[in-house]
Amino acid sequence: MKRLKHFYTIACLLLISLMVRAGMSRLYTSDKMTSSLIDCVMQDKYGFIWIGTEYGLNKFDGYRFTPYLYNKDDSTTIVDNEVVRLMSDSEGRLWVGCTYGLAQYDYHNDNFRRYRFPGNVRPRANALLETSNGDILIGTAGEGLFVIRKGEDKIRKLESFVKRDVDEFYSRIFEDDQHHLWRSSHLVTLTRITIKDGNPTEFKDYESPCGPPMSFIRTDNRGFIIICHHGILRYDYSTGEIDDAGYDLSVLSGKASILKARLDREGNL
Repeated sequence: MKRLKHFYTIACLLLISLMVRAGMSRLYTSDKMTSSLIDCVMQDKYGFIWIGTEYGLNKFDGYRFTPYLYNKDDSTTIVDNEVVRLMSDSEGRLWVGCTYGLAQYDYHNDNFRRYRFPGNVRPRANALLETSNGDILIGTAGEGLFVIRKGEDKIRKLESFVKRDVDEFYSRIFEDDQHHLWRSSHLVTLTRITIKDGNPTEFKDYESPCGPPMSFIRTDNRGFIIICHHGILRYDYSTGEIDDAGYDLSVLSGKASILKARLDREGNL
């Protein structure tokens, strides 16, 4: 596992250097950032690249890194130093999911606003999603699903989305084109949640034959693909079933786990 993690770190860092300084080869390590153990990377609407690590958050402007670290005596810092998820929503707001909660970056003051969860819990904010109606969903590790409704500025718990113990755990969350909500965790089971009038009406489980799901990616209007640790699946809207997506992964020889995938501007995976 350690070897795979270091491979992912190097890959992410190389990606950053390619995105920001095209034509140049440069490897950025912990001498520039707060840590080289990377959990998430994203680019915001202003072009800044944000790198969430196991020790702090880093902003890269193309020339230099700005570090952001937790300070227990300063409520305008991030919630804690392990940043596990980043998301920029349709309004350009940057959301930072940490091991012990959620924060939003204040671009004007260059600091953070921490959010309080109901019941004073401090959950690991594993999964972030802006839904088609503008709500912000927060999937946690062990405390279930929470929401910040569009037009509101407080976190509410979605109690009706927890029917079984497994529904308390989120690693990934996704809304498909039919407005089903998908939940995955560290297990090979993924769940499709049918919603009517804001409430879940059906939970349907699917078993992945190739390990836990890591990413959900829209490819066309007939379905989407599900990136798993050891393979790629496809969900078909017309049948409501999941099958092998048909990608040739023989080059991996079963020796490497897939941790993340995206489509580029030309539609390549």
